[in-house]
Amino acid sequence: ALEAAITAHPTRRSLHLSLIDLQLGYLKQPTLADSSLRRFMRLCGSTPENRRDAAGIYYRRKMMPDAILLAKAAATEVDTMITAHVIVAKALSRSGRAQEGLEYVEGPLSRYPKDISLWCAKASLLIGAGRGDEAVQCADRAVELGPDHYDAHRVRMMALYNAKRYDDALAAALECRKLTKDPREAQFLESMKARIRNLAQGKNDVPSGAAE
Repeated sequence: ALEAAITAHPTRRSLHLSLIDLQLGYLKQPTLADSSLRRFMRLCGSTPENRRDAAGIYYRRKMMPDAILLAKAAATEVDTMITAHVIVAKALSRSGRAQEGLEYVEGPLSRYPKDISLWCAKASLLIGAGRGDEAVQCADRAVELGPDHYDAHRVRMMALYNAKRYDDALAAALECRKLTKDPREAQFLESMKARIRNLAQGKNDVPSGAAE
């Protein structure tokens, strides 16, 4: 159905991206996805926006080398494309190159010090590196810049959780719950609240260290 739709509407970006996502995910056909990516760039243009959006799919599907290449190309061409910078940093970290990811994010953060997404990304990377206290400081800065920014509060909750500051983490989880109407996020937060309460009461549970 997607192939037929692309034939009928060859420059509709969402169709190409949906096909790449399907091939990388459910179908597990990375070679076909790469072919679809080349067609996407040919028909819709090898623009920074298209590279960034494709990078996001490769990142979500855990194809980190491709995500890094695509996102770096986008960010190099358009430095203000913050989402591309974030994908590069997180993909580096998820490739086992945590320090490299942290070093990378410092560049755009020095140029855009008031960007909430970059502070959230740095906090997330620090959590993954097991540096909970530093992650809390970055998350605090993100919340300071965006008092109603859900992702800032979410990463702060995870940073506090991984720093074993369970009372503060529970308060952050409650604040997060006020800020989202997404049922999946609501379910995640309820799970986190239960886990944090168990830890605060000294029950046997081990922090996951996951920032995502």
